Amino acid sequence: MKSRTATMRRTCVLLATLLLGACAQMRTPGTIDLDALKATRSGDHGAALIFIPGLSSGPWAWQPMIDRFAKDHVVYALTLAGFDGTAPAGPKPFAAAEAALVRLVEQQKIDHPVLIGHSLGATLAIHLAESRSDLISGVVALDGLPVFPRSEDLPPEQRPAYAARVKASLPKDPAVYASSQVAYMASPGGVIDPVVGKRLAEMSGRSDPASVAAYLEDDLAADFRPGLPRIKVPVLMLVPYRLEDYANSPQAFSETDKRNYYAALMKGTPKLQLVTLSPARHFAMFDQPDQVEDAIRKFLATLRTR
Repeated sequence: MKSRTATMRRTCVLLATLLLGACAQMRTPGTIDLDALKATRSGDHGAALIFIPGLSSGPWAWQPMIDRFAKDHVVYALTLAGFDGTAPAGPKPFAAAEAALVRLVEQQKIDHPVLIGHSLGATLAIHLAESRSDLISGVVALDGLPVFPRSEDLPPEQRPAYAARVKASLPKDPAVYASSQVAYMASPGGVIDPVVGKRLAEMSGRSDPASVAAYLEDDLAADFRPGLPRIKVPVLMLVPYRLEDYANSPQAFSETDKRNYYAALMKGTPKLQLVTLSPARHFAMFDQPDQVEDAIRKFLATLRTR
């Protein structure tokens, strides 16, 4: 009974965080619009953090962490074009978003921020670090890699066709796409709590299906592993794991196995740290907010002592 009460209380807190965060974003003046992305700023002191959401997500995806870190950091929360009800993305959206992120840092004179990305947002942060480590002080990547998981053995010449096939298979109708997010958020790609998952699915469903498909095509066609040795700043990889999600796997896949798999995909990164989060699914910031915050704060502390 105590466990059930605690779970219900935690769910209520997470939902309240999402709703209050969404309201705060609607009231926030001075949004920085760079076409390929929008950014809102919160917090007035401390080192700068830039939170980058993943595919089909808005700032709500990072809201549990934004609320915690805005107390002692300047926080920029991004929305990539086409996501969370924004105007559709243009061609090659991944490259456009990366260029816009560089402009954001340079135009706003953000002093060596830490990029904190989830999923596609983590891939974006990793790739930017490969070419512009001079602009940032570190990267936190939550379940986002330099190559799409399980596609790492695909030859480079086959990747574009593979990406195009996946893109063609995605729902094009907004209502169908929105409906598909309900099942997705209930899968290992979502969260453990079904009540929170339903709310996240509603928000994810606000994204433009064509933009989601274009970003995913860019992501699947890319393999950024060759550039990992060029990263000059520390990188923290957060690896979510939930044993039950691998119960029906033909092969036992332990927490250590998953950590080692991610380490292999990040091989060559000079200053790499890996931390596992358990039990947690893809949106680990909702499943294990305390673990995520603790890992990020410890990482930030190492940057201050460099």
